[in-house]
Amino acid sequence: AIQIVSVTNAGNNMELELNEEALEKILMDENVRDKPVAVISINGKYREGKSFLLNLLLHHLEKKIGSNSDEKEVGARFLWKKSSKGVTTGIYMWRKPIIVKQANGEEVAVILLDTQGLFDNVMPEKISNAIFVISTIISSHQIINVKDTISSTIFEQLK
Repeated sequence: AIQIVSVTNAGNNMELELNEEALEKILMDENVRDKPVAVISINGKYREGKSFLLNLLLHHLEKKIGSNSDEKEVGARFLWKKSSKGVTTGIYMWRKPIIVKQANGEEVAVILLDTQGLFDNVMPEKISNAIFVISTIISSHQIINVKDTISSTIFEQLK
């Protein structure tokens, strides 16, 4: 995965920075640039398995299209670990859109986005909220990963 939005320290403030070069490299690839795009992102509380779930989705999509991923690639997928400390900061994009043929024969480039966890007590609330909003705006489909049920308090914290 490639980080397309990073969190940087600018003096006493944290800011988001877009990696335009990486984004352009992925989206302007000759196999993608003229195709419709479907962006699937995942959001949710920190340390709840978002990256792990996205790796399962990636595996399923690759299997569906008959991609034989090299075993060496597995380590380069969306990183995750069993720990109380998060791995993902900002927004990551899978480095190669998955070309899926629809029932009507049209090919669509599916792009997967992984976002840092919300409410981690390390990142300022405004940064977490901005990442949530950015991923929501650019996504065709968004997975909200929650452990139990979605409560209004989750969305109240995103104000």
